[in-house]
Amino acid sequence: MLYFANGGFFDTEFHATIPADAIEITHDEHTTLLAGQSAGQRIEADEHGHPVLRDTPAPDDDALADAARARRDALITATDYLLMPDYPISAAQLADIRAYRQALRDLPLQPGFPQHIDWPQ
Repeated sequence: MLYFANGGFFDTEFHATIPADAIEITHDEHTTLLAGQSAGQRIEADEHGHPVLRDTPAPDDDALADAARARRDALITATDYLLMPDYPISAAQLADIRAYRQALRDLPLQPGFPQHIDWPQ
């Protein structure tokens, strides 16, 4: 038998103890819930403790900005080696890399940041 409690699933085949507040669910419900979760939905308990699928809310501006800054930082880090004094790069290529890195640092200054970002190439 399958059960849902505390945001998780329990199966009597694998769990010796089932929480007292667990709700019994069918195998079909379990399959549907897992498919919804794989598609990006959240599994939550309704007012009766029964599992339901909910759409994941869109990230807020702070989360979008954090993700953009993390991507930006990774892109800058990926070009660090190009600035090493002994790296064989032409003056023109070095100028392009510096301009690219500056454009990445300036992302938060773009109008529409963080919802709309024009990522430099």
